[in-house]
Amino acid sequence: MAKTKKELQIILFDQMSKYGDDLFFGEELQSIHNRLNNLYSSIVVVGQFSVGKSALLNAILGESLLSARRIESTKVLTRIRYCPTDQAPRLVLQYQNGQSKEVPVEDIADLETYTTFQGTDITDELRFVDVFWPLSILDEQLILIDTPGANSLTSTAFQVTEHALVEASAVMYLFNGQKGIDQTDYDLLSSLIQKQKRIFLVATHVDDLTNDDWLLVQQNVQQELQEHVQHIHDTKIYPVSSIKALQGKQQKDTALLVESNIGELEADLFAYMEKREYEEATLKSISYDLDLLLHEISNVEAEQQAHNLEVENERQQRLERLIAITKSQYQEVLIQGEKLIKERYRCIESQLNCFDEPLKKLKNEMKTRIQEEFKAFRQQVHQQMSAFLLDVSPIEQAFMNYEKQASKSYSLWEEKVQEMSLDYQSNIIQTMSEEDDAFVDMLESMNTNVDINWNDFKQKLIPLKIKPVDLYLDQGSLGSYKEALDGVQRKYAGVKRSNKQLKQQENELSSYFEKELQNTSLNEQSELHQLGDMPEVEHYIETQRKLLFFKKTVAHYDDSRQRQWKEEVEFIKEKYKRIRDGNEEMKVSALQEIRQNIEKLSKAYDQIGEEEDEIRDQLMRSIAETINNNSAQVLQTYRHFEEDVDSEWNLHKQHHLERCEQHLDEVSQVFQDFVLLAEKDHVSKLYVN
Repeated sequence: MAKTKKELQIILFDQMSKYGDDLFFGEELQSIHNRLNNLYSSIVVVGQFSVGKSALLNAILGESLLSARRIESTKVLTRIRYCPTDQAPRLVLQYQNGQSKEVPVEDIADLETYTTFQGTDITDELRFVDVFWPLSILDEQLILIDTPGANSLTSTAFQVTEHALVEASAVMYLFNGQKGIDQTDYDLLSSLIQKQKRIFLVATHVDDLTNDDWLLVQQNVQQELQEHVQHIHDTKIYPVSSIKALQGKQQKDTALLVESNIGELEADLFAYMEKREYEEATLKSISYDLDLLLHEISNVEAEQQAHNLEVENERQQRLERLIAITKSQYQEVLIQGEKLIKERYRCIESQLNCFDEPLKKLKNEMKTRIQEEFKAFRQQVHQQMSAFLLDVSPIEQAFMNYEKQASKSYSLWEEKVQEMSLDYQSNIIQTMSEEDDAFVDMLESMNTNVDINWNDFKQKLIPLKIKPVDLYLDQGSLGSYKEALDGVQRKYAGVKRSNKQLKQQENELSSYFEKELQNTSLNEQSELHQLGDMPEVEHYIETQRKLLFFKKTVAHYDDSRQRQWKEEVEFIKEKYKRIRDGNEEMKVSALQEIRQNIEKLSKAYDQIGEEEDEIRDQLMRSIAETINNNSAQVLQTYRHFEEDVDSEWNLHKQHHLERCEQHLDEVSQVFQDFVLLAEKDHVSKLYVN
């Protein structure tokens, strides 16, 4: 289905926004754009030269206006345009520079001067010659164009014809009826049909052919068209005698006109004009040319993309090779650096054994003093436990006093060990710092092809320097008991608060239901009061007639109002009884729940008391156990003091060994991260053309 003009405009706008400035496609897109926005459509008359194009046009015009020669004559496109009958025919010369000039038509010589190879040099300056002529098959938007021969030997003339065919909406294709069609015709017709041109196929030079001869020629032409021209289906052929047609029009000879067969051609041309079929034909032709151009653009883009992809792949391969070489160079730096770090690991242990001898001088100096202090402490605790209640302050004070005394007793030992530890740490810290600097110096001296700023790496090692650590002595406390006792007291306080809240709720609930009971009674009395007193039974006398002359008096009593009053009283009492019963039930239920909660709190209070007693018992056992354990521990400490000191120092050495190894691990990790980051930055800046 052919595209509408609006659809074509949208496509063109999109493509021109992309390729309007393109060296190859911009001009073609602009040409199609101009065709789409032209105010006219054209029927191009084409055929091999000397086939009688100008003669046929003269016959259509009814005047020998165009040059009709046996040699190639037409050089400049002649455009025959509609001219109203009330205006004189005229020529308008359209120059290559865009200017135009109007001249009157005097005779055929005037037109030949401007359009033929036999004319003057002015033909080289002209682009078109417009002939305005009163012609019924044309309107203001449809024009006829005379072209040079399709097989013109002149390149300029051939290009003129080719350009006219591109912009044509329809083609009047002429062939010599006496010769039929040949390969040149096949090729040109195939191209025109493929480009969606409307074809009017006209046979000329048929004057000397009989009807039988013509039928044979027509049959042969149709057969050859089917064999050699694609997508052509039963194309109508118009056999026209241009000479007879021109004579018939000039002489107003109807018989000659009928004999010339031009009437059928002109009728179809008139219908083509009147039904404005040229508009659809123009859009189909433009749509085809646009699709063809878009296909060409797509192919060029695909080729360009393929080429770009090939170039990019080649560039990427070269870049990958360069990256691989660069990474291998950085990998060599990593390998050399790791070798240096491993050598440092092997030297650590010998550096840590330099302080073993001074430790042998610290032996059993504090033994007697510490034994006497512990004995006095134990006696004091036993005295405090005999008077112990819940206050642990005296016992806690005894522990604190002993801790102070023990701290003083061990102060000399601790100071000596601390002094040795500080010297030990200072020696290790200084050694590791010097080795860090030496490590960076060796990295800088390596012969590599990579550009790494080792000063930045040295700055990253500063936060990794080994820092001194303080020794910590854990003396213990009674904190766990105090925490447990505080927890019990918090529970007890919570139970008291909850019990107080429940009692308050109980009182508030009782007060609330008492008020509800009073309100219910008041409401009941109010409704009963509104009913008033009980109505009396009503009575009245009714006289009834019996027979004609006798009357009977009957007494009646009405207690319906009294019964209704009693029913309403009963209903009100029953309603408020249900309300009182409901409130009582709610009160009993709510109070029962509160009392159950109070009972639970009472049990919790008892449980807290038991928990408090258990904590006290545990504390007593713990104190006794602690004293016994400490006594054994003190004795064992003094027996194995030398072994203990050595063991502690070995742990101290192991701690520093781990710290040194951790430091080297961190140096190794920072080194790897730094080199890999430098490699990544280097690789990101690599570029190949």
